[in-house]
Amino acid sequence: MEIVCKICNKKISVDARFGIQECGCGAYYRMSRDFSNRWVFAGFGKATKEKTKEEIETKEEKEKYQVQKLRKKKS
Repeated sequence: MEIVCKICNKKISVDARFGIQECGCGAYYRMSRDFSNRWVFAGFGKATKEKTKEEIETKEEKEKYQVQKLRKKKS
């Protein structure tokens, strides 16, 4: 069984010995509490090393804005 991460869309292979699975982006998934045998998003770990998709997109937008601002100053 595999879990598809909601944040980075990576596939996570499930180790049945553990009730919590971690994605490389820092997202955690746990077994559903309603006995439906499905994995649900549980949150982010405190030591996330990679940034989420939204953080990367906002950073890129800020950089584009700064580049456009510098170009306007030069012309």
